[in-house]
Amino acid sequence: MFTIIIVLGEAIVGVINGLSDVHDDSGFTGAAATTGVLGLAIVFGLWWVYFDFIARRPPRESFRAALSWVYLHLVTVATVTMSSVGISAVIIDAQASDLAPVSRRLLGASVGAGLVGLGLLETTLREAPAEPTNRRISPLMKVGTGLAVTVLTWLDLGWSAVSLSIVLVAALALQPAYGALVWFTASAAETAE
Repeated sequence: MFTIIIVLGEAIVGVINGLSDVHDDSGFTGAAATTGVLGLAIVFGLWWVYFDFIARRPPRESFRAALSWVYLHLVTVATVTMSSVGISAVIIDAQASDLAPVSRRLLGASVGAGLVGLGLLETTLREAPAEPTNRRISPLMKVGTGLAVTVLTWLDLGWSAVSLSIVLVAALALQPAYGALVWFTASAAETAE
């Protein structure tokens, strides 16, 4: 868990460095500044999904679950690191008003793979008492969204840096929206009883 915190902090530094490089070269354009803010939202979205769904529960008590938990954390750390690099590249491309396919694919695939890894990681966890999220729907939602994001961002749809960032933020926002929906629904049901 501490490694995730460090890598997420480094991702924030990566976004700030990308904005700093752009500013030092020629000042900000609106697209670069917007992409930087959305880049921070992507990093915070990954943070939110991890800490809302994963970090609060321990792994199941089996060797296979524990081993999967460890290796899927490596995937998560790697994808957050790749996302940081992708965000920096997309910020630089936004400044130039030309989103390179490699930047788009790097960021889309890293966020998508991160969601897939987080969904698989969630399957290794013990179910908490009074856990409102469905143990099948929640991981499947992450895996499905991650695969959809990866495929979608690999297609050449005339992406801009801002449109790509908005799609990724929306994909990440679906996860806590689901969590909030089931949490408040469960709370309302308990209050009604």
